[in-house]
Amino acid sequence: MGFLTLFFIAVLLRAGKVMHAASVRSFEFGIRNEALNIELNEGISIREQLNLRLQQEIVERKLVENKIKKLSKVFLEGTNPTFIEDLNGHILEMNNEAVNFYGFSREELIGKSIKLLVPDERHEKIDELIKLCLEGNLVRDVEGLQRKKDGSKIPVLMTLSLLTDEENNPSAIASIASDITEQKNIEKELTKSNAAAESANATKDKFFKIISHDLRGPFNTIIGFSNLLNEEYDSFDDLRRKDCIQHINMSSHYAYNLLENLLTWARTQTDEITINKEELNLKKLVETGISTALLNADSKNISVINNVQPDLILSIDKNTALTFIRNLVNNAIKFTHKGGQITIDSHENENSISLHITDTGVGISPEVIDHLFQIGKDISTKGTNNEKGTGLGLILCKEFIERNGGSITVKSELNKGSEFIIILPR
Repeated sequence: MGFLTLFFIAVLLRAGKVMHAASVRSFEFGIRNEALNIELNEGISIREQLNLRLQQEIVERKLVENKIKKLSKVFLEGTNPTFIEDLNGHILEMNNEAVNFYGFSREELIGKSIKLLVPDERHEKIDELIKLCLEGNLVRDVEGLQRKKDGSKIPVLMTLSLLTDEENNPSAIASIASDITEQKNIEKELTKSNAAAESANATKDKFFKIISHDLRGPFNTIIGFSNLLNEEYDSFDDLRRKDCIQHINMSSHYAYNLLENLLTWARTQTDEITINKEELNLKKLVETGISTALLNADSKNISVINNVQPDLILSIDKNTALTFIRNLVNNAIKFTHKGGQITIDSHENENSISLHITDTGVGISPEVIDHLFQIGKDISTKGTNNEKGTGLGLILCKEFIERNGGSITVKSELNKGSEFIIILPR
């Protein structure tokens, strides 16, 4: 084998190695390109997924933002005063109605305790409600008073609910107040109407009782003794005749006074009695009022002493004043024993005059005093000389005293007498 042959063989072998190396490198580059293409495609896919997720998040965020805007609008423009408070009850935010309702600006309330809107006596109750709310309880429609900036108090129903964060941890408290002033006014009117209906029924029952029993009684006595006197006059001696006449006389006076009170009372129920005040001397008014009662006092040997100061002048309706003075003195005579005493005193105050009618009679128990001036209570008892009564006279007294702007109270102990105290404006 010649030199040239060996040379060419060597060249060919070297070229084969080079070509083989190039082929290997080309294969490796192909693999790398394929891997890069795969990674690129995966990157593009991930990018597309991220873009899609981002677009979804943008849509969701816009939905959330719109929802928040709507909720904020509902919160701010809600018709009930609403507060967002921290877990200690300090105000974080409030809606427009809360500003309008309570009269405070946002700056005056933000950061302040919700107790600022509650009367002092209800602060412990607020602490209790917050505690219940933090324990996960829905505090609904709790009635109470709240305070406006001007100091006025209004009845409300409070509802508290706990707000939580994304991890369900307590973050704030929402409280809503509902003004129930109108509801309370309606309840008061209903209560007033019910009381008026009950009073009307009691008045009707009282009226029929007086007509059927109390007024019939004295007429039965008058008819009975007058018939007896008419039939047996000649056979009776003077003492027996006088006894019959006394029974007729007493029953006639009782019937007349009862009828007078009954008619007057009936007029009060129809508002026919008008109050015409005039300047009157109180001592002279008392003298006139007790004049018709002195006959009854004399029959029981009871002294009636008028100690009213002589120069006291007050503005009062004469007719109604004479009625309650007369009725109170007659009532004192009825329950005072023979030989007893009734004293009428006066005390002068800056804006009022008090009239005190005191007797040495049998007194009144506390149970009876509580119902003394109530139309629906039948508490009439017989007097110390078996005088009958209906309780109507005292009811009229209270009615007329109050119509003159006054008030009446009673102090009494059993067997120690009674004191009726009338306070009248000057």
